[in-house]
Amino acid sequence: MRRTVSLLQLTPRGLKKRETLSGRWLFLRKKQTKEDTSSIQGDSRIWREFLQRYQKFGVGVTLLTYFLPAKYQPWILVVEDLERRGCFKKFVWKTKFGTGEPVGTAIIYGILWGVKSSILSLLHRSAKFDPCNPPDIQIIADFGAAKLDFIFDCIFHVKLGYIIIAAFIARFRYRMMKGEGGIGIGESSN
Repeated sequence: MRRTVSLLQLTPRGLKKRETLSGRWLFLRKKQTKEDTSSIQGDSRIWREFLQRYQKFGVGVTLLTYFLPAKYQPWILVVEDLERRGCFKKFVWKTKFGTGEPVGTAIIYGILWGVKSSILSLLHRSAKFDPCNPPDIQIIADFGAAKLDFIFDCIFHVKLGYIIIAAFIARFRYRMMKGEGGIGIGESSN
């Protein structure tokens, strides 16, 4: 008997998976397909929206959209444009932690390395890093005490001209959306 399972698909109802069982018994072939949709904790619409934003904007802007008040949402495109044109001159991310128990500390140590390396690989895809100053990432485990300390220090370099151009473009978009006029929009002076 052969069993194949498809990749998980995110749907409005939850995670959808297709399972196919196929086998042969003497001269008979049997193939059975079963679709299963399992609900996710919470609303899958939120996850779908997050993935769509991530594919369109990248990590930084996606996370920014969730913490930014609604009146600043039109500036997201400006931030996205500056994110593409900028460069990390310095990137330091150090974590010192401990749970008080060596076994728990060792497990969390491995999990933290996985999370940090995943985030850094996403950043490498969407942002540039200074070749003379590579990212400094450290995780220091303290097996004797229960503690958690973070040091996050970064310098993101963007040329002033890009900031000015992005501000003009954002203002133009804002005026077009509000109907305050612009090229080809608004009432004529006749």
